[in-house]
Amino acid sequence: MVGLSCTLASEDLKGEFLQLLRGGHHCEGLVQVGYHGQQGLLCGDSWDLELAALVCRQLDCGKALAVPTYVIQPEESPQVVLQGVHCQGAESSLWECSLGPWGTTWDCGCQCISAVHCSDGNLASLQLSGGSSPCTGTFEIKMQADIILKCGLPKEEASIFCRQLGCGSALQGSTAHLQGSLGAEQLKVVTCQGTETHIFNCRFNLNLLDQCDHSSNTVVVCSGHMEARLVGGDHTCAGLLEVRRGLTWGTICEADLDLPTANVICRERHCGSAVSTPRGAHFGRGSGPVWTEAFHCMGNESLLFDCPRGPGHWELCNHSHDAGLRCSGESVYRALRLRDGQSRCDGRVEISLDGVWSRVLDDAWDLRGAAVVCRQLQCGTAEGAYDAPAPGYGVVPVGLQHARCLGNESHLDQCNLSMSLLVPVESLPDAGVVCSGLGDLEVPPGEATYEVINDVPSPELYEETVGIEDEFQVSEWLLDPQDAHPALNEGGDGESFSHGYDDIMLEETAS
Repeated sequence: MVGLSCTLASEDLKGEFLQLLRGGHHCEGLVQVGYHGQQGLLCGDSWDLELAALVCRQLDCGKALAVPTYVIQPEESPQVVLQGVHCQGAESSLWECSLGPWGTTWDCGCQCISAVHCSDGNLASLQLSGGSSPCTGTFEIKMQADIILKCGLPKEEASIFCRQLGCGSALQGSTAHLQGSLGAEQLKVVTCQGTETHIFNCRFNLNLLDQCDHSSNTVVVCSGHMEARLVGGDHTCAGLLEVRRGLTWGTICEADLDLPTANVICRERHCGSAVSTPRGAHFGRGSGPVWTEAFHCMGNESLLFDCPRGPGHWELCNHSHDAGLRCSGESVYRALRLRDGQSRCDGRVEISLDGVWSRVLDDAWDLRGAAVVCRQLQCGTAEGAYDAPAPGYGVVPVGLQHARCLGNESHLDQCNLSMSLLVPVESLPDAGVVCSGLGDLEVPPGEATYEVINDVPSPELYEETVGIEDEFQVSEWLLDPQDAHPALNEGGDGESFSHGYDDIMLEETAS
């Protein structure tokens, strides 16, 4: 049973009071009111951001960030609730609003209870994380205590969030791995009507918070997302320039690629600066659309996404004039792969040094390093980091020891690495990784080979960028026990994790 959290109540001389329960902080939780000699919870039928803002102001808790509801389950006892609360917007307290009669939760049309996250509480932000632009990534609920809940965001709800970010509409939503027996519609953590201007105006189902920390198979992609890649060259920093807009890869006309824009693309690809922009489809012709909108970069932007855009020079451009680009440096990122696991996104980490696959050893391997590996391999987010059994075939040399990562790096090479063999190999375990999924494999035409060409993985290898992961200790709550990797089930109790409202005993709140 969850005990009542400490609260700061707003109370007047008439015995009326207002407080938030069960949120772990006095500025977030279920809304409890005392009115006309009775106390109970607040029906969620008319609950919205404006009413929640009034509650937060009255409690000196800042602004209202989110207006979730707690959905009453059939097995729970009916609760006393205050119904029919209507405010004009200029009130300084809830008691100045029109307040309806008392009833039970079964009298509420939504059969739900109002809740709120105020800005002075634990909720920090909602964000898309781990994408190659601000308009794509995994939907995350970030708490003040550095707790990150990764939740699915269906396409309709994702469109609200995309518009809020200035990224257009959603082309692709995401679906989280939620556990439970409810129908798909009931398993939505966030539910929007489609007319909201802000994701915080939507309803958050608090019942699912403890179940939504499972990685999603897909990421949210907004129509404003764009990124660049180079394909068909002799190394990863040269080739046909392809630009992705939303979900579609296309080319740009050679006349629309100037030096400042080329430098931004090379920098985005971690390839130094632009050396040349070969014309006449030098690296081959593309197969997608030829974008007629041109980029007008200043040259100091970090991403192509940040550059101004406008009409191109030649609206009738075709693939015979596709732009190419050669940057100053070959990619320094060494190829990675995962071996001896249950899929190509799970197993013992190996790194390619001068064409030789070598072991990665680390006596302090954790989720931060695993997050980087999963991102580089386009395998989603890290669900586990473990000591892998040493390879049982042949002699595999040691290529890397002691990778110290922050967790936000794009490639393992960006971590603090020790290449020297200062510790006897026998005393160090192999680094093992369990990633959330296979990611979106995109292979340019003609390159579906079993070798790594232009950073495009074969059916056995998988390399590039996606995702991010927090710094939690590896424990069984990260995975469904039925799906857990065998290495994560061998000994160790791990830490349990609980956040949210799933085990609320609501009957205590009624008088």
